[in-house]
Amino acid sequence: MRIAGVESTDLFVGTAQRPLQVIRVTLVNDGPGMLTTPAMSATVHIQGPGLRDHGPFGITGLHQGEEKAFEVPVEVTAPYQPGSMRRVTVAVGGRAGRAYRDHTGAGITVREAG
Repeated sequence: MRIAGVESTDLFVGTAQRPLQVIRVTLVNDGPGMLTTPAMSATVHIQGPGLRDHGPFGITGLHQGEEKAFEVPVEVTAPYQPGSMRRVTVAVGGRAGRAYRDHTGAGITVREAG
């Protein structure tokens, strides 16, 4: 499994009291940790300063060699200015192995809900 991209969006889910910003994580199902059948599952975690991951985000349905984007919600917990950058670490793991994209290669732009 390979993490091909991490990007912020201006999309939100959750509630008005607890908005969760949607982060788009693009995965390529090849190499070490590949899901060998669409029935296999993996989880995506996003961590970083001032962010709260809302538990494992489960993925399934990936075919061998397929590239697919998943929209993962995170909560921005620290005071922030819209447009500010946050460095993140993205981890994808399953029974077949793990893949990481750390803060040196991934960042998001914090948006304002509403």
